[in-house]
Amino acid sequence: MLNPNFAEEFAPLKGRLEPKWWTGTPAISPELFVVDGNEFRVDGGPLVASPELAERMQST
Repeated sequence: MLNPNFAEEFAPLKGRLEPKWWTGTPAISPELFVVDGNEFRVDGGPLVASPELAERMQST
């Protein structure tokens, strides 16, 4: 049986802030943390770990 106050039971607590999960705009530019791994692929194959890729990831 569905409780008529179901929504109220799961409502945010009074005085608490609800997090904003997505505003529609990135908080920081993706260029600051995204690594395009295509240049590290060998003959178009799957991306595999390599010292060069690790270095790029550490510097990004």
